[in-house]
Amino acid sequence: MTPTPNPLSKPRSEETFIFWLTLILIVGFGGYVLFSLVSNSNALMELNRQKALSLSNSLMSGIRTVMLSGEAEQAVELLRDIRRNVTHVENLRIYDRHGDEVYSDAIYNPTSTLPVTPALLDSVQRVLKTLQPVEFIKNNPTGTRYMTQLRPLRNEKSCQSADCHSSDHDVRAVVEVSTSLQQIDDKIRWNRNLALVVGLLVVLLSWILLKLMVASARQHVAELQEKLDVIEKQQEELKQSQAQVVENEKLATLGEMAAMITHEINNAITGINAPLYMIKNAKPLDEEKIWQCWESDQEGTALAEELARFRQEWQMIQEAADLITLADERTRTVISDVSNLIGGKSRKLGDVDLCQVFRETVRLQQRKLDNITLVEKFSADRVVIRGTSGEIGQIFMNLVINAVHALEGRPNPTITVEIKDEPDSVVVRFSDNGCGMPAEVQRRIFEPFYSTKGERGTGLGLSTVFRIVHKYNGNITVESEEGIGTTFILTLPRDSRESEQ
Repeated sequence: MTPTPNPLSKPRSEETFIFWLTLILIVGFGGYVLFSLVSNSNALMELNRQKALSLSNSLMSGIRTVMLSGEAEQAVELLRDIRRNVTHVENLRIYDRHGDEVYSDAIYNPTSTLPVTPALLDSVQRVLKTLQPVEFIKNNPTGTRYMTQLRPLRNEKSCQSADCHSSDHDVRAVVEVSTSLQQIDDKIRWNRNLALVVGLLVVLLSWILLKLMVASARQHVAELQEKLDVIEKQQEELKQSQAQVVENEKLATLGEMAAMITHEINNAITGINAPLYMIKNAKPLDEEKIWQCWESDQEGTALAEELARFRQEWQMIQEAADLITLADERTRTVISDVSNLIGGKSRKLGDVDLCQVFRETVRLQQRKLDNITLVEKFSADRVVIRGTSGEIGQIFMNLVINAVHALEGRPNPTITVEIKDEPDSVVVRFSDNGCGMPAEVQRRIFEPFYSTKGERGTGLGLSTVFRIVHKYNGNITVESEEGIGTTFILTLPRDSRESEQ
């Protein structure tokens, strides 16, 4: 029996699994939080960029409008309004086409802390040369981050036609818009702190939950250990019970085998009663009568009659002796087969004529068949298969006895035996017009010790037929109808070499 695994060997592996699961959860949650923070930060930065871009577009559009109207002084007022109304703007500056600062809101916004640096002027020159906008992020002296956008103000044809500027340059100015990232940084910092707090809470709750799980697992293991002890005890008791069952099965098998031997030997020697009766009642040769016939009967008629009577008696004795010899052979075959079965030896197979074996069986059971009509339908005089005459004789003997019992009290009792020779097998149809069987009996008819005859039957006859037929790799079925009769259909392979094993 397979040993039961010890659940106590699992706690460490369970704790390891819980540790790795916790680590995976923490790493996964941390990765998700980091991804969310980065995504949120990028989204906020892009939103600020779009706002700054929209502001610079509005600013340049306003400057272009006032320039076309010929009211250049209104441009300064426009810049002041934007600076006053847009709170997140850090600086607004305008540089001419030479890169010199021509306007700064620092005059109107003394708190501005974004000085003009050489790096900034270099960026202005790059915009003037490439006519491409420039964007960068830096910290002001107070540590606050800001985003600066430098965009060229092109000298468009509409502006040239308005006699506002000459057409000898492509760009008239560079507009600087610097926006503060203080609010964005505050939001990012708040989100980061929130994620940190939530992460700590998740770790704490996970640790508490895992502690509870470990405690529950240990309690479960303890309960399993108790159950394991009970199971091991039950297994030991089961082993003892199984050993007892094996012994009982051996005894039952031995009893079944003894019953089978008794049944088959009884069938084999049943036919001896008739020949013994014939021998016992045979009249001996009357020597005195022979002498009287010799002396008085000159023609020898009486002597011839006496000798003919004795010759008939002698033939009956010879026939009785043959039947006794046949019964002896059947008995020896049964004993030999059982001995080979017990010793694991192979049977000696040979050619067996089914027609001959059936007729021998009829001779052995002649007294039981005196009042029964026997119909033979053989496809040939000899129908041969490979087997043993003893086993084939057992098949016919049990079928005959079963039919005789079924025909008791039936009018015109008849047994019809058909032996049909086919290319690879032989089909035997054994029929009687007896009482028949109900369906529930047909389902159990081949079970050992199952009998409908009460104390008169052993329940081993048809089970023996079933066993032998299947030992020959054959098949047997039954067709029966109550009040009509029964037919057993046997299919036996012509060459049953496989059954020698």
